Amino acid sequence: MSPRPCSGDSLRRAFVVWLKRVLLPARVPGAELPNVNTLQEMRAMLAERVKTWTEEWKQQGLEQGIKEGIKEGLSRGQAKLLRRF
Repeated sequence: MSPRPCSGDSLRRAFVVWLKRVLLPARVPGAELPNVNTLQEMRAMLAERVKTWTEEWKQQGLEQGIKEGIKEGLSRGQAKLLRRF
């Protein structure tokens, strides 16, 4: 039995399902994704969400950098104090 050729609609639907179930959860873990069923809806959702995700990632990076900077500063300060004594 040979595989049936996919119609354009079923291929697009399968691609949307793959994006929702495989790609996006792997690339954007924990993100809440609205129920989208068409490529047009997916495109609109991604156009909106990518901006938000980018800002969230920048903020997370900034917060992580600040924490690491504080930790490094404290460590250097303690080392400086110990050298004095």
